[in-house]
Amino acid sequence: MSDKIRLNTRTGSKHKHMVIEDREEIEVGLNQGLSLKEIGYALHRDPGTISKEIRRSRVFLKAVIFNDIPNNCQSAKTCRKQNICEKKNCRKLCRNCDCSRHCPEFVLFQCKKLMRAPYVCNGCKDKRRCPADRYYYRALTAQKRYKETLVSSRQGIN
Repeated sequence: MSDKIRLNTRTGSKHKHMVIEDREEIEVGLNQGLSLKEIGYALHRDPGTISKEIRRSRVFLKAVIFNDIPNNCQSAKTCRKQNICEKKNCRKLCRNCDCSRHCPEFVLFQCKKLMRAPYVCNGCKDKRRCPADRYYYRALTAQKRYKETLVSSRQGIN
């Protein structure tokens, strides 16, 4: 047929699209902290394909740090401002309450690791104390999204 269709050595069949086994290997590789190049080599795929799959199928989770203030401003640790919130008798420093809606200098904390490959927090060692929102790659969720997209793209007017 076409040179672009590869022969999948695990199943012996031709797969142009990723299958659940491929997605599971991506998730395992990310959890182990492997690079996209290493994951792509193991799957006989281009690292760009792996990167696109991860960015397309990653899952967003709001950052929740146990026993911590939900203030995810970049300067929350060093902020000295007071009385910005609507509370009348608030004597707390703004870094000790959630002042994100009121502070004109609020800048959302974003993890620099999410701006470049692998674009997810799967293998990150700092995720326990990170105040940033999280993205994870989950193979089952990615497969479910793929199936939904496949079905919806094939539906039309009867």
